[in-house]
Amino acid sequence: ANVVEVRQSPDLRVYPNPATSHVIIEKPEGIRVYLYTLKGEIISGTDRNFMDFNVMRGTYMVVFKNRRNDILKTEKLIIR
Repeated sequence: ANVVEVRQSPDLRVYPNPATSHVIIEKPEGIRVYLYTLKGEIISGTDRNFMDFNVMRGTYMVVFKNRRNDILKTEKLIIR
């Protein structure tokens, strides 16, 4: 996958952060969002505006990708 330079994308957002069991995702159509461990293992992915998860507490990475699988943004997510 290519990494596409995106300067401060206000239209790509995940909240609340820290989270407990789910997050709300702000993104345009056609963008998929993935949850990864810090070791790079994928946990889940969605094209919806909501992601729920059943994972251990810790720090994870949220990755926004377009249809060509280019990475648009990465963001740390803390799960408590």
